[in-house]
Amino acid sequence: MMRENQSEPDRATASGRPRLLIYLLVAAVATGLGAVAVTVAQHHAPAAASTRLDQARVEREVTPGLVDIRASLPYSHEVSVDTGIVLSADGLVLTSNNDIAGSTSVKATLVGSGRTYTARVLGYDATQDVALLQLEGAAHLPAVTLGNSSQVTTGMPVLALGNAQGEGGVTPAAGIISALDRSISSGGGVQGLAAQNLRGMEQTSAQIGPGDDGGALADSDGHVIGMITTANTSSGQQSATGFAIPVNTAMAIARKISNGQASSTVYLGEPGFLGVEVRISTSRGPSGALIASVIGGAAASRAGLAAGDVITGFNGLPVTTPASLDTLVQRYHPGDVVSVSWTAIHGATHTTRITLGNGPFQ
Repeated sequence: MMRENQSEPDRATASGRPRLLIYLLVAAVATGLGAVAVTVAQHHAPAAASTRLDQARVEREVTPGLVDIRASLPYSHEVSVDTGIVLSADGLVLTSNNDIAGSTSVKATLVGSGRTYTARVLGYDATQDVALLQLEGAAHLPAVTLGNSSQVTTGMPVLALGNAQGEGGVTPAAGIISALDRSISSGGGVQGLAAQNLRGMEQTSAQIGPGDDGGALADSDGHVIGMITTANTSSGQQSATGFAIPVNTAMAIARKISNGQASSTVYLGEPGFLGVEVRISTSRGPSGALIASVIGGAAASRAGLAAGDVITGFNGLPVTTPASLDTLVQRYHPGDVVSVSWTAIHGATHTTRITLGNGPFQ
């Protein structure tokens, strides 16, 4: 994930990974999702025995089905610049959840045509770093061809394709599958939450940059066998070790979202917004979620919560840690009225009802 600072809402002025905030969110179940179907090409077995990769041919196969993603964070005047994979002609796009985390609006530009669409978030699974978008008004888009990640083997030649420099377009990087079934930590601190432990990852030697998140890892036949996730690198640099979520894993989540099947980890639609930054600490502190700051004009601010307060309850259930607060808030939707209990910095206790607003995605 590549982030840019914005001094004004419409202009990005600098690049780099921003200060990370907690935006506590919920997922609203989108209506009509049952009628949405993920339409993709049939799975193809990757050419496991191939020892060579025709980079130009693979680029021609995959690049038209990629989009540049710009996710806006107006509360902090920042922009996330990453990549997405077109799954269907009517504009279903697979991307990394880290690409949209903390955003209030998402735009996607088709690499081939340069046309930009407003993207609606159909749902996401933060624990697997997968999100599914719908490009509004899209039709006749070129979709990628999906491979079968269960047949990927070590040593296979692959090509990583994504917006590695954050400047638009696609930067290809050739490599091999160097290991399978790897476990990594991804998105540490994003939204102030603990890093997600991603398992079953494909490891590649392809040079991957921060903006490649959500991009395609393709085999020698031009079939997408993985979705690039956070590289093992610092912001703004490429890495000799990159990782991808197996496409079978990512698509299983995408189909649940498309079919409107929420679960304990899969959230549907646009989330609600409490609007607090919660302090994360490895040292033992008071039970609850200590507020580092509140977002001006958001729900928590309007209710009178302030930095230094400790949230101890949410809608009648106890809050013991920042992570437990996040888990509770995610059960609710924009417009829902919930009760929040907290201990003020000077020791007084309060409980009030708050209407959750629209805000950043999980």
